[in-house]
Order: sequence, then C-alpha cells, then structure tokens
Amino acid sequence: MAFTASLAAALSAVSVWGSGRIATGSSDPMAVTKAFGLAAALGAATYAAGFTAVALITKRALVGGLAYVLFWEGILSATFPALNFLSVRQWMLAVAAYFTEATSKRLDSGPTINAAIIGGVTVAVLAVVIATRRLSRPRLSRIGN
Repeated sequence: MAFTASLAAALSAVSVWGSGRIATGSSDPMAVTKAFGLAAALGAATYAAGFTAVALITKRALVGGLAYVLFWEGILSATFPALNFLSVRQWMLAVAAYFTEATSKRLDSGPTINAAIIGGVTVAVLAVVIATRRLSRPRLSRIGN
C-alpha cells in the first residue's frame, strides 16, 4: 500500500507541476504550481490508501469508490458545507491554499491545513490497519471473484 500511495503521489505531483509549469512558464510569483503539486501528492496518496482499504473490505471496490466520489465529494460536500472537513478534495484545497500566496473564495472556504493533514494521516493509518487485518489470513474467496 505504501508503494501504491507513493507512486500515485509522485505521478500526480509531477503531472500537476508539469502542467502548471507549461501554463505559467518560468515565472510563478504566487507559487501556485508548487502548491497544487503538493496538494495533488497528498490527495493522490490519500485516495490510494482509502480506495485500497475499500477494495479489501468489499468485493465491489469500483462501485464503492465511484459512490464516494460522486455522492460524498460531489453532492453531499457541495450541499452541506460542514462536510468539507471530511472531504479529500477539500483537504487538497487546504494544502494548496496554505502553500500559495493566491487568494480565492474557494481556497479559503474549506478546512485548515491542520485538519487536512490530520485527515490524510487518519485515512492512511486506518487503511494500513484494515489492510493488516484483512490480509493477515488469506482467503480463497477473494481470488477470482
């Protein structure tokens, strides 16, 4: 799981940073490219850990992941702003807001950087605990279904 999270974080950060570099050129006075690169790394690692745990819990991990992204991230956190503290997307925006000098209502309306880091670490630790328990005894029912 650590490999998957690290690889997802690295690939996401490099692609976001590269895209930002192409868009802004060599000047990035407000550090937007760096900020969103770091935010993408945190988000990718958190999503990878969380979705790996979902895959170990359910037989239909794709359905669980899509339900989370569509309903929780899309509908519920947009409808109820109090749920932003439990949204990986909002954690990513909090990291980006912390590391950039740019201001935006969207960047400033979510959780703090402390809540984002605590949330990401909590998801990662829970994913490791779930993976350790689920993979401690191999079961043939998980193979080929």
